[in-house]
Amino acid sequence: MASRSTEYTTAIVPVTLTGASYRLAHDSCHRAALLWNQAVNWVHGEWKAKRSPNKYDIQGFLNSIPRQDRPLHAH
Repeated sequence: MASRSTEYTTAIVPVTLTGASYRLAHDSCHRAALLWNQAVNWVHGEWKAKRSPNKYDIQGFLNSIPRQDRPLHAH
């Protein structure tokens, strides 16, 4: 029987992007970070209010952000 290890491996795959693709990927990373920061700030507020949100609460918060205010909104 195989052991149930929690070890993970990482594959490093070199890729070459065009300038436009690189800028798009770079911008997408920044937008994702902004969305992450909004979620973390909201969770911290919930904790201060003595609530413990689960992943569905966080999903609900993110889905409640108006589309035009989402950092991942396509411009």
